[in-house]
Amino acid sequence: MKIKNPCTSKWQNVVDRIIRVRAEGASNVAFEEAIILGMDNPEDYMHMYSTEVAHHFKHRDTREYVVFDKYDFDVDHTVTNK
Repeated sequence: MKIKNPCTSKWQNVVDRIIRVRAEGASNVAFEEAIILGMDNPEDYMHMYSTEVAHHFKHRDTREYVVFDKYDFDVDHTVTNK
């Protein structure tokens, strides 16, 4: 029988929580930027992931993907290519 190391699991829980909090923060930023870039009805979308160049969302009902290009966003968070 394998016994869990309590120290390892304690630190793993801390690391998991940090990763989850960072992911939630990244999702909030992605939604904020997508709304500025023209996302309508953000409550209908799920943030799937972000890359260096874009935020990817999926519609909760249709499952259709929508991508918001980060390069449409300049330094002061105004839309530049719309």
